[in-house]
Amino acid sequence: LNHIENKANSYRYDQTWTAVNEGGFSGLIPAGAGGIVSTTQDMSLFIQALFDGSLISPKSLDQMLPKDEWYGLGFMKTEIDENQVAYGHTGGYIASESSLFYSPSDRLSIAYATNGIVIRKEEILDNVLKICHDQPFGISIDRKIQVTIIIAIAILIFLVLRMINR
Repeated sequence: LNHIENKANSYRYDQTWTAVNEGGFSGLIPAGAGGIVSTTQDMSLFIQALFDGSLISPKSLDQMLPKDEWYGLGFMKTEIDENQVAYGHTGGYIASESSLFYSPSDRLSIAYATNGIVIRKEEILDNVLKICHDQPFGISIDRKIQVTIIIAIAILIFLVLRMINR
């Protein structure tokens, strides 16, 4: 891999971690991928500000949200359960992935970003939502990496709960 100062390398796991060359983000990447650098905390603060009216008016936000369909003007709709929905978007490039969703009914934001893929982000996020809503959860993974994943999920839950209590 080419050394680029302050660049975090991405990895895939298949019995061992393998570095994945995602390039230098030179403008050949489609759309805005790689064009924004932020933390999961930045992402969470951003979506909370959108939904609390700090960035745009409630009327403008309502125009962005999907109605009956699953996609609106920049927002996807996902069902948490039969009574709750969350709005957000996902992103990714080769071995880096991110997701940002907000549930207006319980003012819960979930931000996720990784440069090391072992478990699909959808499975991780689904389990985080289950934990936040007191539902049973579980992830089946290789025992060799189980402790690392459990620690990562615990940190994610801690950050989510910290944001909720603000």
